[in-house]
Amino acid sequence: MGRFSSTVLYSDDGGNTWLQSSAELKAPAPDWHGLFGAVEPVVLELSDGRVWMLFRTQIGRLYESFSEDGINWSPARATRLLSSDSPLGLVRLDEKKIALFWNSCRQFPNAYGGQHVLHAAISEDEGGSCRGMREAFRDPLGAQADSVSGARGAGSPFPVVTPEGKVFIALGHGASGVSGVLLDPAWLYETR
Repeated sequence: MGRFSSTVLYSDDGGNTWLQSSAELKAPAPDWHGLFGAVEPVVLELSDGRVWMLFRTQIGRLYESFSEDGINWSPARATRLLSSDSPLGLVRLDEKKIALFWNSCRQFPNAYGGQHVLHAAISEDEGGSCRGMREAFRDPLGAQADSVSGARGAGSPFPVVTPEGKVFIALGHGASGVSGVLLDPAWLYETR
């Protein structure tokens, strides 16, 4: 297992006091990649009241866990979503739709990869399946971005829904800096 794990803080009194869950969510990590494990989780409440946690790992897939009360969490497990060990973003669009933003790229040592392309997808079944799976943004510096640290301008997405129902995503770091993307979720349904 990786050397880092993820957990949550929860409040039962509207945020006046906070407690730490005893859950320690871990993920395997290849010994050749720094042994981070489960890091930088994001959470989203599902329509049935459960909380869905997704987090980055170093084994080429996002991992997930679920909780019914915010205190107890299911064991972390791999999702079907390919990932380059990069942070992701989740946002609820409406009662039925969730948008997911992540780097669905493989990360290879000393090669152009990882956080150079931001992908987007939409789910109408609380994350059970996704459609769209499109490139939403490419690092403007491409292979010229920070190749030493792997930090690229299409990583670390932070999405918010605008009053018009579009999604604004702030993202990026490294040599490429920070960018903003305005995305119409309807684009994820287009077939050409």
